[in-house]
Amino acid sequence: MQSPRGPGAAWERGIINIATVYRTSPVMVVGETAEGALLEHSLHELADMPWLLAPRLWRELVEQYQVFQIR
Repeated sequence: MQSPRGPGAAWERGIINIATVYRTSPVMVVGETAEGALLEHSLHELADMPWLLAPRLWRELVEQYQVFQIR
Protein backbone atom coordinates (compact mmCIF):
# COMPACT_ATOMS: atom_id res chain seq x y z
CA MET A 1 0.00 0.00 0.00
CA GLN A 2 1.52 3.30 -1.06
CA SER A 3 1.04 6.62 0.65
CA PRO A 4 -1.32 8.87 -1.32
CA ARG A 5 1.34 11.57 -1.33
CA GLY A 6 4.12 9.22 -2.44
CA PRO A 7 6.97 7.47 -0.64
CA GLY A 8 8.96 10.65 0.09
CA ALA A 9 6.07 12.14 2.05
CA ALA A 10 5.57 8.84 3.86
CA TRP A 11 9.19 8.81 5.03
CA GLU A 12 8.57 12.19 6.61
CA ARG A 13 5.83 10.57 8.70
CA GLY A 14 7.69 7.29 9.22
CA ILE A 15 10.69 6.43 11.33
CA ILE A 16 13.34 9.15 11.30
CA ASN A 17 15.76 7.64 13.80
CA ILE A 18 16.58 4.12 14.97
CA ALA A 19 16.45 4.11 18.77
CA THR A 20 17.57 0.51 19.35
CA VAL A 21 17.65 -2.95 17.84
CA TYR A 22 16.78 -6.05 19.83
CA ARG A 23 18.54 -9.19 18.63
CA THR A 24 15.65 -11.41 19.57
CA SER A 25 13.88 -13.85 17.32
CA PRO A 26 12.62 -12.09 15.31
CA VAL A 27 14.96 -9.09 15.36
CA MET A 28 12.98 -6.05 16.54
CA VAL A 29 13.69 -2.45 15.57
CA VAL A 30 12.52 0.47 17.70
CA GLY A 31 12.39 3.73 15.83
CA GLU A 32 11.33 7.27 16.58
CA THR A 33 8.96 9.31 14.41
CA ALA A 34 9.19 13.06 13.81
CA GLU A 35 6.34 13.46 16.30
CA GLY A 36 8.39 11.68 19.00
CA ALA A 37 6.38 8.44 19.01
CA LEU A 38 8.29 5.16 19.32
CA LEU A 39 7.39 2.37 16.90
CA GLU A 40 8.51 -1.24 17.31
CA HIS A 41 8.52 -3.57 14.30
CA SER A 42 10.26 -6.75 13.23
CA LEU A 43 12.47 -6.69 10.14
CA HIS A 44 9.78 -8.65 8.28
CA GLU A 45 7.15 -6.07 9.16
CA LEU A 46 9.43 -3.26 8.02
CA ALA A 47 10.09 -5.07 4.74
CA ASP A 48 6.32 -5.26 4.20
CA MET A 49 5.99 -1.50 4.86
CA PRO A 50 8.80 0.06 2.78
CA TRP A 51 7.39 3.57 3.22
CA LEU A 52 8.06 3.38 6.98
CA LEU A 53 11.86 3.16 6.86
CA ALA A 54 13.96 5.35 4.56
CA PRO A 55 16.82 3.75 2.59
CA ARG A 56 19.43 5.51 4.78
CA LEU A 57 17.97 3.76 7.84
CA TRP A 58 18.08 0.35 6.12
CA ARG A 59 21.73 1.11 5.40
CA GLU A 60 22.22 1.99 9.09
CA LEU A 61 20.72 -1.37 10.08
CA VAL A 62 23.23 -3.12 7.85
CA GLU A 63 26.33 -1.03 8.56
CA GLN A 64 25.97 0.04 12.19
CA TYR A 65 23.73 -2.64 13.71
CA GLN A 66 24.87 -5.46 11.37
CA VAL A 67 21.45 -7.11 11.58
CA PHE A 68 22.05 -9.39 8.59
CA GLN A 69 25.30 -10.96 9.83
CA ILE A 70 25.25 -14.59 10.89
CA ARG A 71 26.71 -15.14 14.34
